[in-house]
Amino acid sequence: MSPRTSLWYGVDPLAEKYVSTGGYVYCIDNPIRLIDPDGTHWVEDNKKRIVWREDITNKEQAAAAGLIYRGKSYQRFFINNETYAVKREQYTQDRRLIISKAQEYRMDFSGKVVTAKQLTGRNLNTSRNAAYGIQGKADLNAVFSDGTTRTAATFEFNSGPYGNGPTPNNSYEAFGAVPTNEAGMLNNGYTGWKVLLPNYNGRSGLRVHPDTNSPGTKGCIGIVGCYEELKNLGNFFNKYIGPSGKNRMIFNFNIKGNPNYGNEGKANSRLAQ
Repeated sequence: MSPRTSLWYGVDPLAEKYVSTGGYVYCIDNPIRLIDPDGTHWVEDNKKRIVWREDITNKEQAAAAGLIYRGKSYQRFFINNETYAVKREQYTQDRRLIISKAQEYRMDFSGKVVTAKQLTGRNLNTSRNAAYGIQGKADLNAVFSDGTTRTAATFEFNSGPYGNGPTPNNSYEAFGAVPTNEAGMLNNGYTGWKVLLPNYNGRSGLRVHPDTNSPGTKGCIGIVGCYEELKNLGNFFNKYIGPSGKNRMIFNFNIKGNPNYGNEGKANSRLAQ
């Protein structure tokens, strides 16, 4: 389209990207104001404000203007370190800002198998305890509606070697989370919490809980941290999952070399831990 003569000369090549919606959707139906939408970019200033600059098209131009080049599209995340709420800002090619909050969470574990002595620092009676345990990191990941994930927090963890040993590999869907004053689940001597995991591989009583006394658990996943970190995590679980599992949350525990012990009769006789 010629803006001077109002004559249609042909389809703009950029319009081929949007054949189902219209020839000028790529420039928000304003080809006069936005003559070259593919030549403009997002930049960030020293106050962390992100703006669209039509006169900047590369990193060098941005740097010369004292700005950070962010490209034609960009996204950034904001994490509340107390509640683990995660917000995303998406800056799109059509000059829109889309703000969204993660509605789902999961916990992903990575780690390695270690000997019982490496984990506990003690020589254990292997007739009552397992020969191996697991140590590693647990990522609390926020999941957005389009599948994008962002790690809200990372913790260290121990599993085993007491009783029947570490948690078997599985993707567990928690069915509850509650405060507790049970021995071994306290938060640095104060009220702790536990996330309830389903029975698996002949094991029952599987939990995720604080591990703040001597290192190691009896079949559960013990999260390590200071009082405030574990308090915040417990508050998150108690609110997000709740006592009856009001929100679905998956705990992906898949560790290379996991012995995947079943019920070997070494744990609490009332539980096949």
